[in-house]
Order: sequence, then structure tokens, then C-alpha cells
Amino acid sequence: MLDRAARALYRRLWPTARNALRTWLVLEARDRMPQPIEQFAERCVLVIAPHSDDDVIGCGGVMARHVAAGAEVHTAVMTDGRWGDGRLYSRELPAAERQRLQDELVATREREACSAAAVLGTRGVHFLGRVDGALRPDRQAVDAVRTLLQHLRPELVYLPFVYDLHEDHWQTNRVFAEAAQALDLSAARRLRVRGYEVWTPLPANRVADIGSVMGLKRAALAEFRSQLGDQDYLRLVEGLNAYRSGGPFGGRGYAEAFHETSLPAYLRLVRAATLRGGSAPAVSAPEVVVEAGR
Repeated sequence: MLDRAARALYRRLWPTARNALRTWLVLEARDRMPQPIEQFAERCVLVIAPHSDDDVIGCGGVMARHVAAGAEVHTAVMTDGRWGDGRLYSRELPAAERQRLQDELVATREREACSAAAVLGTRGVHFLGRVDGALRPDRQAVDAVRTLLQHLRPELVYLPFVYDLHEDHWQTNRVFAEAAQALDLSAARRLRVRGYEVWTPLPANRVADIGSVMGLKRAALAEFRSQLGDQDYLRLVEGLNAYRSGGPFGGRGYAEAFHETSLPAYLRLVRAATLRGGSAPAVSAPEVVVEAGR
């Protein structure tokens, strides 16, 4: 009763928000210390990245640990990353030059993703090619993720946590949620979902020691040269992973934090975080003044 009253009050005071309070209220065991991930026994792991560096930022360490344990790790990159350069937002930039820079950037970011995958030892990178900044759970995006799930049959999926403030990260969750509902009962029962953090700290219930592979994570992230000019991701990630070593690891070394759920619990979380009133309409490619995609 109190939960429903709090949600109603929050919607009235802030009706345009993707409701952070709804998300918080639906979390299970949100007041417990994160439990260490000690077993990496999964044979197939799928990491979903809205942009081609998000996987390394959020879970590059555990990707390396899964590989070391013998898992087949795949990454699905949702968008083409065409807006991931600060120069593209200048109003003085001619349209033809903007298009040329974007075409070059798309190709560059694919090469960088493949180089980073080679560093971590992941099996494959799947480029789904949706337009950066315009990702929605349309038929093409959902079908592409559904096909990967049905082909790979992963036991574990990583993607940005539901309540990540970047719009493409939220839409990635909507796409995955739609695609996962088509899984057969056996695949759905065994699938676990781990949300990772990129732009927004998450309420962690699992944490993994990545001290032994932090060098690999740094090296993989360094491959994204096109992205390191606008943001010092190496410094930001090292600071976040140092902070996450608190608690079970005594503040020593480096760690990555996650919010882990079963698939049914994850789908409930997505529903709780969805705006009341249904899906947002599909949109065309962004104009110059848009939220920056990375």
C-alpha cells in the first residue's frame, strides 16, 4: 500500500520521469551487502553493449575472467556509434563534412571493438547497426537480439542496468526485454541477467574481483582511441573499479559491480521502469542537437 502511494505521489510531482522510485521499490534484497561472484562456470555468455565501448567499461574484467574459465563470450553492439565525437555537434560543421566524419567514425569504432575483443579473448563481436541516438525496440532491433539469443543460448547476459541515465542504454533494456520473451521455457528458466554500470551507479547485489585482469581491461579500453579524447575513460573506470573493491574485498584491488536477477525478475524490473502509458514512438536519426551517443 505504501509503495503504491509513493509511486502515485512521485508520478504526480514528476510525470515526465522514467520513474526512478518505481525501479528502486521493485528491487529485491536491496539492503544487503553485494555477494562476491566466485564461480565462472557458464559455458556461453552474451554481453550487450549499446555502444562499442560500454561492454569493456562496465564488465571488461568479468569478460576476461569468463574467457579464462573457458567460456565462449560474445558481444552484441546495438548502435553504430556515429555520434561519438564532440566535433559532430558544432553548428558550423557543414552537413557533408559531418556525414564524412560519421562514416569514418562508424568504421573506426568497429575496428576498435574488434581490437578490444582480441585483447580480452572474446569469441565474437556482433554489430547490429542501429542508429546511434535513435535506438528503439522496433522489429529489426528486437529480431536481431532474439536471433542471437536463440542461436547462442547463453546462460548469462550482461547489459547496462535498467536505470542508466543514457537513453540508448535504457532502450537497450527495452529491446532485450522484448527479445527475451520469445525464449523457450528451458532457455528462459536457466538465463540470468546481470546489469552493469556505465553512466549511473547501480544498487549492486553481486561484485567480482577483477584485480588479476585489470591490466587486460585497461589495455582493451585503450583500444577505443576515438573515444578517449572527449572523456578520460581510463581514469574514470579505474576510479570506479577501485571504489567497488570496498566491502567484501576490503578496499584492495579492483572490482566490478552488478545487479543480478533471474529473467522473470528482470522483466518485472523493466516493466516497473517503463513510463506509464506504453512505448515511445520510433524516431528518425538525430539532428545536430541531440543527447550525445558514445
